[in-house]
Amino acid sequence: MQAVYPCLAILFERLITNLDPVLVEKVTIDPDQYLTVIPFGAGASLFATFSSIDVEILNFIVTLGIQKDPIPLTIAKARWRSKSKGKGDFQTPWTLILSSFSSFSMNLYKFLVWQQTFAVTPTLAFSIVPFDEDLRSWVIMNISGDVVRPGLEAKTHALGTIKSTLWHNTRFRAAANTAMSDSNVPGLTDERALKATQSFQIMHIESHNACREFAPIWQLTGKPITRNANLHKAVIEAIQAPHYWLATHLLE
Repeated sequence: MQAVYPCLAILFERLITNLDPVLVEKVTIDPDQYLTVIPFGAGASLFATFSSIDVEILNFIVTLGIQKDPIPLTIAKARWRSKSKGKGDFQTPWTLILSSFSSFSMNLYKFLVWQQTFAVTPTLAFSIVPFDEDLRSWVIMNISGDVVRPGLEAKTHALGTIKSTLWHNTRFRAAANTAMSDSNVPGLTDERALKATQSFQIMHIESHNACREFAPIWQLTGKPITRNANLHKAVIEAIQAPHYWLATHLLE
């Protein structure tokens, strides 16, 4: 992961993508017993160079002095479903699994999740993320095209177009109404459609296409309005479906 995050969030589905089915079953049955540990720069070369990285991480956690459980914590390098061919910027994370949490060690569990990232030495830094099946991504969609450019005015215009289009879109109104009703959010359909878009933001990201040509994008984000996976998917698909026009420019 070669970026700075105010708070690291990795979806459950992504964390288990390449885990051995036996591990997937264990963390699915009792996710509060486990935390995933993601060393910075983790990949085959890191684990080969620092073969005892799991021991170093566990020793550091013990020195925090928060563990009061008579049952010691354990840490293990995750077994993979299939052999990975390498570590790229957008591949599934290379993880270790911290386990044996109990009612005696919940303070440690909560602290590790709250602190999240630890820089121990110049060669050892890692983040800790829970296996949270209810976590939903804030990323809605990427927008490209000749209309994409930096500046508050351009992004504000695009955001206004997206919101007004959705407020009058039958599919989105229905999806937002159903999701918010399931979450016991009060209001009529019009009010829920408005609330569903209140957290929308557009971020300008400098990037290049497959031909290494400069191709910036806008990324639309918003706070999920439901923790239900199926309803969340329906809302996201309803947002991605319409055509959004800025004058004669189509947001793609």
